Amino acid sequence: MYKYRSFINKLSYIVLPFIASLLHAETSPQSSISVIQREPGHWVFIDSDNREVYWRGFNVSGSTKHVEKGFKPFRTLEDAKTALKQLKDKTGTNIVRFLIAWEGVHPAVDRIDYGYLADIVAQIKVAIDNGFFVLVDYHQDLYSRHLFNMDSWHTGNGAPAWIVPDDEYPQEYCGIVCVSWSQHNLTNEAVRLAFRRFWENAEVNTTKGVRNIQDEYVWQIKHVLQFLKDNLSVEEFGYIVGLDPFNEPVDGGMNGLSAEEWDNLRLWPFYQRVRDAMDESGWQTRWVFAEPLVFWNTNAGFIAPATGGHHLWQSPGQGFVFNSHLYDAARMSWNLANVKNKTYIEPFKEIIEEAKFLKMPPFVSEFGMWLHGQGSKDTNRMLQGLYQGLSTQVNGDGTRQAFNSPFISSTQWHWDYYYGNHNELQNYNSNNFIQSKDAWNDEDFSVVANWGTTYNVSQKIVERAYPRRIPGELKHFYFAEGGISDAKGKLSHWASIKLNDQRWLENKPFVWLTWHGKPLSAGLELYLPGWFLEKPLVVITEESINVWDSELNQLSDIVISKEGQGARLSRASANENRMQFILITPAEHISNSKREQFQSHLKESVLQQMSPVSFD
Repeated sequence: MYKYRSFINKLSYIVLPFIASLLHAETSPQSSISVIQREPGHWVFIDSDNREVYWRGFNVSGSTKHVEKGFKPFRTLEDAKTALKQLKDKTGTNIVRFLIAWEGVHPAVDRIDYGYLADIVAQIKVAIDNGFFVLVDYHQDLYSRHLFNMDSWHTGNGAPAWIVPDDEYPQEYCGIVCVSWSQHNLTNEAVRLAFRRFWENAEVNTTKGVRNIQDEYVWQIKHVLQFLKDNLSVEEFGYIVGLDPFNEPVDGGMNGLSAEEWDNLRLWPFYQRVRDAMDESGWQTRWVFAEPLVFWNTNAGFIAPATGGHHLWQSPGQGFVFNSHLYDAARMSWNLANVKNKTYIEPFKEIIEEAKFLKMPPFVSEFGMWLHGQGSKDTNRMLQGLYQGLSTQVNGDGTRQAFNSPFISSTQWHWDYYYGNHNELQNYNSNNFIQSKDAWNDEDFSVVANWGTTYNVSQKIVERAYPRRIPGELKHFYFAEGGISDAKGKLSHWASIKLNDQRWLENKPFVWLTWHGKPLSAGLELYLPGWFLEKPLVVITEESINVWDSELNQLSDIVISKEGQGARLSRASANENRMQFILITPAEHISNSKREQFQSHLKESVLQQMSPVSFD
């Protein structure tokens, strides 16, 4: 009966209400996106239609660390076109963290490489053409590759050679034992000195006289910002969300300052300088995606104790986003406990609380896990848990999703088109020619391989449902993948729908979203991955029950339209302020005779402000 409704009924119930909504689909320019505070103190992005804005995406990519790529995510523009179209078609994600390098921009004192910037802009345009919002990321790790020697175990990326002249630094040395490249941040005095000098704006001798290091950095940032603004159209520039000006800040030694003092006297004055540079360069409505000290929330233990948060003496004000990373350093080293259901709820709660303290939206621009892990380091289980934490907080006894669970926008590390096909000479050493993995310090994180045609992790982790625009206030969202296999083939099922002590959709895939709807000029946008669409779906809202298959795009109050290999679900905004919800699952999992009962129980649960998503 659903499939053969008359055209007139479809027109009256669907087409007219959706015309305005579909015209607004993810086309609102960034300049019209702003930030607003929700109760209880959570800050969110909103668009010009007052819909909440959410992003899911990937880093592109670690290839920017490579000399052979010219410090760009892609060797060629054609590679960018192929890779970014694959990313969009397969995942439906709507943002990329686009890596650039100080060394690429600023190869010599007083010189900006505009050829490099032209290539970067061309690749950014490809991202925008595919509908991605873009976060421009100045990437560094271990400060600079020029601190390392030809025979060094590891290398760095970031600062150009003239910033770290040989005669001003000791021989790099990680230690008798160097368990990973990140240890250099703690034990390599050359690396640590470079970081200290940056934060203290120390002098550096150049071919054109004495300069101050941080001054030079901010100088070139201004040139980059202006070049991007001048070489993107107004519409294209609308897709630039902001600048991540310094990846994973490392203090290098605080010289007598406490962590609180270092945040206030070193880190945030730098971010304010960047904010001023952005304001002077026409980026007033874009955000500084400000990262905390990299150790702020680490769980590495005594090796690198967490320095904590809530340090700032006053709020930085508008124009900033709290941009954290989250890696499970303990399980990547000494912790042998397996990842379980709700493992990462607390770490993400910490990020939410820090963002609330700073009075800014949260964003997680890096998270992930190396490939082929087992046991406590199981890759799929860890990634599944991290994605759970990005959208989930729990009630008091931990058995249900909290009714108010902030959804944190994020970009996973990383989508490497060249995975296993690199041509990098580490530290110009002809005996250290690297093609495998990510081709940088033995990292192995890319979710794709074989030129982007296959996955290194479960498809269900990479291709995910997520909300893009909410016409009102999101209360909570949950995506149950229906079981993801760990390294031993065991499926992880972590959530079901529990109503009146009856369990539904146990071990089954489903999408659940509830929000406080408002009468706005544009409606709901929700992405559904391709694998989720392989069978007919039952779509249940507070107003309707419908069945959808690939031949029927329009339902009573829903439009589902193909987008790449997935689909975009749209629903007009409410005609009054009221609670709304949507549940989507393969139709075979809820029999026709039980759907009205199921809908009724969902209504009751939402009315009681109790999430139906259960973890017990």
